[in-house]
Amino acid sequence: MNSKKIILYTIELLLISIVLVNCNLTRKEKSYVIEGTFDENDKKSEDPINKFKPIPVDKENGFYAVVSYKKEAENKDVKLEERPSITLREILEVKKVYSEFNSFPEISIELNEYGTQRLYSLTRDNLGKPIAIVVDSQIISMPVIQTEIVKGKVSISGVFSEIEVDKIIENLKRNI
Repeated sequence: MNSKKIILYTIELLLISIVLVNCNLTRKEKSYVIEGTFDENDKKSEDPINKFKPIPVDKENGFYAVVSYKKEAENKDVKLEERPSITLREILEVKKVYSEFNSFPEISIELNEYGTQRLYSLTRDNLGKPIAIVVDSQIISMPVIQTEIVKGKVSISGVFSEIEVDKIIENLKRNI
């Protein structure tokens, strides 16, 4: 065996020997994927574990900057900007996709040029802070912005059930 093969073999053995609590390490083609273990019924269940609890708000559908919130209060004291930074008018396409990491359904949204610019501004101005995604007068997700999003494609994930994703997409498509 040449030295390159020995190194790759050693790395493969190390990866395989890693013990991850509640996780699986699977080989797919030439890469490894770490997946949390879950019952196949979890992605179809009405109430998956650790999911975000929707927060009722009197706001139109859209993406909002969060003015203030208290994490300790389970996000019940969330205050949003008056108007959404991104509205349904900026959405070109919305569809269901599946996460390559955990097989849960996600909501994929593609924005028009104006929406792409607004998303960039929203994420640039809120690094390290949450933004709120409102659908049907409820905050359905409050991701903390880790980086500026320069392209107009976003995926809303959060351990949603199939039924929840279908309802959200149906509502968004109906109102686009």
